[in-house]
Amino acid sequence: MIIHEARAKSEIQDDYRLMESLAKDKKRVLFERTVRPGVTVKYTMEEMLRGVQEKHGDRKALQLALMMENQRRYYESLDESTRLAFVGQDDRWSFPAVKVIFPNLIAHELVPVQTMKGPSAKVWYMKLVYGKTKGQALAGQDIIENPNANYAGRLVEDESQGVGDGGAAYVGTLDWIPLIAGKVTIYAGTQILVDDGKGVLSGDGSGTINYSTGAFDVTFTAVVAATVEILATYEYDNEGNSLQPEMDLVITGSTVEAVTEKMTFNISLESLEDFKIVNGVDADAEIMAAKVSEMKFEIDNKIILDLMRIALNTEAKWDGTKPSGVSYTEHKLSIIDSLVKGSNEIYRTTQRARGNWIVAGLDACNVLETLPGFKGDGMQVSGRGVQYIGTLNNRWKIFCNTYITGTDILHGFKGDNMWNTGYIYAPYQLYRQTPDIILTDFMLRKGTYTRYGKKVVDGKFYCMSGVKNLP
Repeated sequence: MIIHEARAKSEIQDDYRLMESLAKDKKRVLFERTVRPGVTVKYTMEEMLRGVQEKHGDRKALQLALMMENQRRYYESLDESTRLAFVGQDDRWSFPAVKVIFPNLIAHELVPVQTMKGPSAKVWYMKLVYGKTKGQALAGQDIIENPNANYAGRLVEDESQGVGDGGAAYVGTLDWIPLIAGKVTIYAGTQILVDDGKGVLSGDGSGTINYSTGAFDVTFTAVVAATVEILATYEYDNEGNSLQPEMDLVITGSTVEAVTEKMTFNISLESLEDFKIVNGVDADAEIMAAKVSEMKFEIDNKIILDLMRIALNTEAKWDGTKPSGVSYTEHKLSIIDSLVKGSNEIYRTTQRARGNWIVAGLDACNVLETLPGFKGDGMQVSGRGVQYIGTLNNRWKIFCNTYITGTDILHGFKGDNMWNTGYIYAPYQLYRQTPDIILTDFMLRKGTYTRYGKKVVDGKFYCMSGVKNLP
């Protein structure tokens, strides 16, 4: 059963309808300003979304529409004097920058991305919980945190029937009926009463049990202290029975607050002048490209470092030392065993998914890319930070990151929907910048920043491993 927390379903639908309405408003003017006499810059929603849906899919296009609207609302909220003081003339660059950065983030391949519509917003994720109490498995309890191997079967273990009151006689009713004769045990501490198959309980005392209703009446040999719990373990007949265990998928929301990551770019006035003299054009476009590349790098790398930090699973590093009589080429194939173990460790601890992507340092990639099952994406890798380089054994997407320790390997899982995850990245205003600032050192300074929220849901969706003793 899929259960939405109060108002969750309507809020999720409202968010989707907002993004959809923004994307459909193609003529919506996001930015229009005269940047110098005779030159007016104008961006519409249609222009900013052009090509995104075809190349990156519907969801990214809808999310990008909300990102563009966030930018528009911010600049619209500023009066002219405030805009010049805090933004200058550089607001015209921010919309193309967001269009370049957002759909091309590697983050989309690793974690769900949920766009914020304000500086404080809800993100959504999924929990798997028990739908009914059965024995020690309690309704509403997280299944992963509290596993119960017998939840789906006939056996009911350690069902609580309250605690002692200082007396020896107790009555109660077992929850899962009808009972199977000869399979009932009721106990308090070390005192145990066992069903004889005919409705009689005996052992450390005496009593009766009604198989149809679950009602019992027992008297223990010794009194039961108030700190001792009375428990029952039994089997019930589940054939043709409407009383069955249930698991619920709960869609839950958590409010996140946008934080700010800032960077400053510095360049001398002499460099700007020389660039224009040599190339015949202003350096603005090149500076902008550098800032966009850096912002994308910072966002992706921040998320990867977060995932490495929160990963709750570990797998032993693959040893590159080859056994005697085995070639290194043959020995490298054994790294697949390590990768499978890492991915299956995610499945063991989450009970929901195996790892389906790997981020590896350069030394580890030197091994992975030379395996027979590796298939490159056919594109030349360029740019800073993490890069998608191909797939391995048609099972894992492989990403190479030169900014983590070369021997490290991070395994992770990303599902087909935005809820089944261990981490959520929630951008609010992806790219903003300050006006140019020049001090007495003749250095031009330009500040750039991004605002986003994040939510750590479950570190068990990630596993750290690596390689060692490479030749």
